[in-house]
Amino acid sequence: MGIDPNNRKSIYFDAIIMDEFAYFSVYNHTFTPAHFGDPATDYDSLMNSVAMRDVAAQREVEISGPDAAQFIQYLMTRDISKTKLVW
Repeated sequence: MGIDPNNRKSIYFDAIIMDEFAYFSVYNHTFTPAHFGDPATDYDSLMNSVAMRDVAAQREVEISGPDAAQFIQYLMTRDISKTKLVW
């Protein structure tokens, strides 16, 4: 996979290369590791212990308005009703 002007390396790209990555995908125009070997093992680590994730390609967004909390809850898979919202 070649790096071209439309896709960029994550700031963690070089460290990921040294950690024996298995597969890159492109997310938000950034190369990010899809998994580090066996996807089932990655999933098990994510759910039951510790998983390494490169989230450098994710962007911050602001959601505001009278229905913001209801909309965010609709997007989330976990209950956020006890989360402190910053307005």
